[in-house]
Amino acid sequence: MLCLLGVIACSDDASSASVGPVSAASAADSGAGDEAVGTSVAGSAARSEASPQAGVGGRAAGADVMAGRGPSAGGRASAGAGADVSGAPNARAGAPAASPAQAGSSAAGSNAAASSCTRELLKSTVDAYFAALAAHNSAKLALALAPAAKLTENGVVVPLGEGLWKTAGAAKLKRSAFDVETCSSVTESVIEEAGADIVLGARLKLVAAEVTELETMVVRKGDYVSDAMGLLATRSDDWETPLPADQRASRAQLQGFVDRYFTLFPAGGCMFASDCERFENGFTPGKCSLGLSCSMSMTMSRTGMMNRLSVIDVEAGIAVGFTMFQGKYTDFHMFKVRGGEVHGVHAVLAKAERSGW
Repeated sequence: MLCLLGVIACSDDASSASVGPVSAASAADSGAGDEAVGTSVAGSAARSEASPQAGVGGRAAGADVMAGRGPSAGGRASAGAGADVSGAPNARAGAPAASPAQAGSSAAGSNAAASSCTRELLKSTVDAYFAALAAHNSAKLALALAPAAKLTENGVVVPLGEGLWKTAGAAKLKRSAFDVETCSSVTESVIEEAGADIVLGARLKLVAAEVTELETMVVRKGDYVSDAMGLLATRSDDWETPLPADQRASRAQLQGFVDRYFTLFPAGGCMFASDCERFENGFTPGKCSLGLSCSMSMTMSRTGMMNRLSVIDVEAGIAVGFTMFQGKYTDFHMFKVRGGEVHGVHAVLAKAERSGW
């Protein structure tokens, strides 16, 4: 988004100022007049055609994976040290105040999902999706789809097997957040397509180990900004490894970062660490604080973006918010939070008239 804003002179130091609580944003998209498309993609036909041996996502051959007994999420040891932001004595002053969680489902639904959802299940499902996508074999995913699953690509409902399913290649980078409370994942990735590398964002939601929602954002050359090579250069940055308990933020605090950033943008950029870099579809305008402020008194008009959906990974310290930008880009932002500071902001934006959700 900063590519369109340019460089703004900020009078406040984003690393030291603080902002009060911001109420959770509406679940509706901002300025885009989104309406839920409501079209469902039936997975039953695909199920009947799929081989019981198809892929790791299958509920026959892949039952162990879909039941949460697949490989555990790996990763390198977390880098850096910091203060506890969940109320310990050394918590950084000015950390976001708790705001109402808007995780995209009711409290009852969240509790039910959390009781049977694990990081291993979510990771295995993400891996199964990308493997099936690269193989152009939607039948592998069909075995894991709920009968009324909804699939969208850049805001448009698409049948399973259409769109990117016909052109996608192997993934070169996958970076995911896993929310066991809502049983949802969000993945920022780079995949091959027709000899080129493209940026792909994917959100999956599971209920009873079945995929009920699959939202994809496909970014090709000429779409907003796109620098797949720039994103690949960040592959050594470890986002997924669970953080030590004393470096984690609470779910409400992570939600607070997202709510404030979107609602007050560009005046809601607070708590950025000195090493925080911002990426938009792999392109980086520089440090996270560039063009942003933690002041609520900025004279520049605010965009008033609304956070329609959140995915919160408490263990790894990742907060993800979904919005519409300028009414023509479906967008999610990932925030890496460790020790009370934001250490990375990655955004995926794809051309779309509406989110489709």
